[in-house]
Amino acid sequence: MIILSNILTLSTSDVVKMDNKINDITVIHNSIQGENREHNQDDILILCDYNFYLFILFDGVGSLSESWDFVQLCKHFVKDNHSEYICNDKDNLKELIFQMHKASCDFNLDGKSTCSALLLKPGNTKASIVSIGDSRVYSFGKSYMEVLTTDDQLPGCNSCLTKYIGQKRLILGDIAQIKVDANQNFLICSDGFYSLMENDLKHYFKVFHYKRNKNIINAINNLQVNINRDDSTYIIVKNERI
Repeated sequence: MIILSNILTLSTSDVVKMDNKINDITVIHNSIQGENREHNQDDILILCDYNFYLFILFDGVGSLSESWDFVQLCKHFVKDNHSEYICNDKDNLKELIFQMHKASCDFNLDGKSTCSALLLKPGNTKASIVSIGDSRVYSFGKSYMEVLTTDDQLPGCNSCLTKYIGQKRLILGDIAQIKVDANQNFLICSDGFYSLMENDLKHYFKVFHYKRNKNIINAINNLQVNINRDDSTYIIVKNERI
């Protein structure tokens, strides 16, 4: 099994290539600390085995003192328990995320997080997605890009989340698992990333289609470093079959 769970904090001069070739899937991921943040509270987890690829992005709530530790508890639960929910012919992503939520809440830390997860199964024509909070999953191809998830926030108040990991009253029924066409590219990102991307969508769309992964990372750095106020994190999953 391949496990990737590292995170980087970039300064102006950092240029880092983070791509991992997994059969016919290329994964590019990075995180840029927000200018208004003392610490980067975002993190990612990527688990890959012969029969599944799992990508999870966490956006820890920066105003709470233990959000980073809370996210690490979430990641440890998924690493230790994922086989019960998603290995072989199992495809119960929302149950995995809910049990992760419950187990992490048991520690009573002063922390919470959003969570967006994508599950791909080799040979399956459908991908599974779960998203709680205001991080997002997009799909994109050569001529389109669309949001696949819905932000869990109060109308007119982007900072007021109605659902999140760590919310005591969250139940399994609050979590939706959606199925989408697997034969496309995906972007999983925090609100710190897409809040900038949505203001210059055509430029970002062009960047996502660069052939060299290093050029994608460098271009995103140029678009966001020293500009992003919030932590900005992304995972790009490129399907080499399309």
